[in-house]
Amino acid sequence: RRVVVLLNAIMSDLPKHIAGLSAEDPVRLDSVVALRKALSVASNPPIQQVLDSGCVPLLVSFLTLRDSPKLVFETCWTMTNLSSGSTSQTQVLLAHGVIPCLVALGRSEYDQSIKGQVAWALGNIAGDSVTARDAILQEGGCAVLIHILKDVAHPPSTGSKNNIYWAMSNLLRGKPAPPFEIVEPCLAVLAAGLMYESMSDASLSDIAWALSYVSDGSSDRIKAVIETGCVPKLVQLLSGSKSQRTAALRALGNITTGDETHAAAVLSAGALPIYKQLLAVDETSIRKETCWSLSNITAGPPSQIQMLFDVGIFPQLLSLMQDASHAVRREAAWAVANATAGGTRAQIQALVDMGALVSILQLIQSPDSQVVIVALEALENTLRTGGDVNNPYSDIVENNGGLDLLEALQNHRSEAVYEKCTSILMNFFGAEEEEGVGEGGRVEVVERDAKLSP
Repeated sequence: RRVVVLLNAIMSDLPKHIAGLSAEDPVRLDSVVALRKALSVASNPPIQQVLDSGCVPLLVSFLTLRDSPKLVFETCWTMTNLSSGSTSQTQVLLAHGVIPCLVALGRSEYDQSIKGQVAWALGNIAGDSVTARDAILQEGGCAVLIHILKDVAHPPSTGSKNNIYWAMSNLLRGKPAPPFEIVEPCLAVLAAGLMYESMSDASLSDIAWALSYVSDGSSDRIKAVIETGCVPKLVQLLSGSKSQRTAALRALGNITTGDETHAAAVLSAGALPIYKQLLAVDETSIRKETCWSLSNITAGPPSQIQMLFDVGIFPQLLSLMQDASHAVRREAAWAVANATAGGTRAQIQALVDMGALVSILQLIQSPDSQVVIVALEALENTLRTGGDVNNPYSDIVENNGGLDLLEALQNHRSEAVYEKCTSILMNFFGAEEEEGVGEGGRVEVVERDAKLSP
């Protein structure tokens, strides 16, 4: 009831405040303050009503004033609130030239109270859409945020820093990614920000997210992030707050998608012992992201796979292949499958000794075709290392009901699953093709060799 009364009062006073924008101070300033407060309500702020009034050009003009700090501050705050609406509403602001005015304001001689608000407004606009983000980048948004951050005459407060790093992360996010040459200057600033002892939790998280956006791409981008020296600090953030951990985990995961030298930077920073701890965290998203990063590492050379053995991570991965969360099972399966593809015979034997084949057989019963394919790949890789004669891994598969499972999968709805399990049956269990064609155009597997002696 209170909220309804408040909203009714706001709406009834709105025409008066909008009319007051054309008056002289102090009425003009009071009107902007009233609009800002009206737009700050949590439920149904009158953004559209303000836009429909036609006052945006006048508000934008206030941003160009250089002798009215209070009016400029309140107007910038009002623009921040207006830019929290829908994409179509934010586009109205862009159409009236708000971005060039905000960027110019960020380069002005005003103090950090105004410049911090500029960063907040730019961050809101950049987070609205890729179109808005690109408009800010083309206007020099990254450079002005760096300028505000490094302003010696008016050093940013903690609150302003939070706004700046958050705005910067919004300028770096989104697909397609912004051109690297435009965002590259941000890297040194972001890496330096990670090293400040007094940096807030919010800023550390936003910096880590920003680095994750840059590293989500080509090897050149990943290399540039690594060369800032930020990887050891990102690894430290894995032991920080939940927000820090989540952002750092994504950044490190993106870095491990590069080549083995990029993964080596994460490994040499001591990530694996912390990854081992994160696999035991009772948070699905954390376990999933950790397994994903580990799957990137196990796609590397045997020397890097061995590091996971040395830390004792593989038993956890095998256990997580039976996790209640589908997303965790899938990523854990990828981590093990990649190890079977690139590991040595000794490493694959070690996995089998840990019960990998039994875990794989359980996973091929998944209702998810992609998970089944990954499990079948791991099964095939493992069987291939067992040799052509008296393959010990074939025995384990048979003794655990694997043949029945594989034969049942020949009726799977996925052609890829059918073809993969048929190939395994033919190559490792002596099944033969029938010359005719079975249901759906598939070749039927009609027989297999007698079970090998244990």
